Amino acid sequence: MHPTNVNLPDLPQDILYDLLPYLPLQSLIAARGVCRTWHHAAELADIHPIRRELLNIYLDLIDRPWFLDSRKWPLENLRDFDRQAYLDTLLAQYNWLPEDFSMWILEWPARATFGWVWPGLPSDDFSGETTFHRLSGVNTLGIIPPEVGAVFLVYPRDEEEMPDGNPKERPDDFVAPALLVWEDPDDHQVWLMLGDSAYRGKVAYSHDFGVMSLPLGLDFSLEGTQVEMNWLEWMRALSRRLSRSMPASCHALVPMIATPRQRPPFIPWVAPNRSLYFGTSLKVYSLLFQVTNQLLVTGVSS
Repeated sequence: MHPTNVNLPDLPQDILYDLLPYLPLQSLIAARGVCRTWHHAAELADIHPIRRELLNIYLDLIDRPWFLDSRKWPLENLRDFDRQAYLDTLLAQYNWLPEDFSMWILEWPARATFGWVWPGLPSDDFSGETTFHRLSGVNTLGIIPPEVGAVFLVYPRDEEEMPDGNPKERPDDFVAPALLVWEDPDDHQVWLMLGDSAYRGKVAYSHDFGVMSLPLGLDFSLEGTQVEMNWLEWMRALSRRLSRSMPASCHALVPMIATPRQRPPFIPWVAPNRSLYFGTSLKVYSLLFQVTNQLLVTGVSS
C-alpha cells in the first residue's frame, strides 16, 4: 500500500492553527505566502504575542513607500553573526534581557533591517542627516562581541539640592546596567535598560553622556529623558521617524560620510560599589566616566 501524498496547502485549518504557533518569525512570514488559506490561518492562530507584534511591525514596514528603496545599503553591508552567541555574551555580563529584544535578535529577518540598527551591520559613523536609509550616528549594536554598559540614574532635585545649579549627591541615585543601542552626532544615546529600576525593559534616551533622570517624566537639569515602553515600541517609533525623513524622491540617495569625532563616554557594566557613587559628585562622576572610557574609544570606533 502506497502512502498518500498530502499537499500541505490542503491541510485542515485546525491542524494549521496548531502548527503555526510553533514557527519562528521568518517561517511564519513565509507560511503566510503559501496560499490564501495559510494566510488566513496565520491571522487567526494563537501566535506568541511578541512574535505577533514582530510580524505586525514587519508587515507595516514592507508596506511603507521607502522600504524597497532603503534596501541598497543594508544588503551591501550585511554580515553574518551568531545570534544565540550574541545573546549569550550579553547574558554572561548581566543575567537578564527583555524577551522582545531577545526574540528580535533571534528571529528578525536580517534583510528587513531598517534604519541601520542591527548587529549584522557595521558600527561605522554616519554623520549625514537622518533619512529613511539610516539614522545619523553609530550603530553600537554592531560592535561584536557586544558589551553591557552602565547608566547613572539620578532623582530630581529641589532648589535646596541645586546650589549654584550643581546637584548635591543623593543616596538614592544609582548605577544601572544597560545596552547602548545608538549614538547620534549630538552625543545623545539610546539605551535598552536592564536591571531593577523604573526603566527595566524600556528604551531610554540619554542627553548627558549616560546620565538619566528618575522617576519617569521628571528631571532636574537634563533636556529630558524620553522613554519607549519596550523594544518593540521603539522599533515602531523608529519606523515612523524614518518615514518622516522620506525625501520627495525615494531614489535620491544621501552620501554616507564618516567624520571622525569624539565618542560619548562608555563604561562597561560592573556591579557597583555603592559607596563609591554616594561619595562622588555628579561632576566628578562624569569626569571619571570620560577618563575611563578614553581607553575604549579605539575599540568602539573599529
